[in-house]
Amino acid sequence: MLFRSGRTYSLDHLDMEAKLDIILKELQNLKVRVDRLKSKSNEKILENCNNRRRDESTCRPRISKDDIICRIKIDPLTFDGIIDPKFFIDWMINLDCYFDWYSFTVKSRIQFARMRLTWLARIYWTSVERVHEA
Repeated sequence: MLFRSGRTYSLDHLDMEAKLDIILKELQNLKVRVDRLKSKSNEKILENCNNRRRDESTCRPRISKDDIICRIKIDPLTFDGIIDPKFFIDWMINLDCYFDWYSFTVKSRIQFARMRLTWLARIYWTSVERVHEA
């Protein structure tokens, strides 16, 4: 019989069985080698884990849930000074929650609230500061 390349081959049944036996033996050898490699890689992984546990100085410190929660970015409302009692009360409550969330000191609360003032409210606050400086 002919291959597409033009070479001939014979279908000797015994020759084919011998080749299949060789292929099966090679597959078994490959399977053994793969199993060895898997066990070695598992041993290395376990060894690395054990080394990490022993050397905790190189590990990052664990972050508590409270620290993670405090890293959440919250953007409090601004206050523009327009006379709307409901909005002003909402703004104050919003700031109080924000201050409690981040554990602000009294001085920090005043400075931060000042930064959240805009337009008329900022103008008024600046004039109050100037009066108290004099």
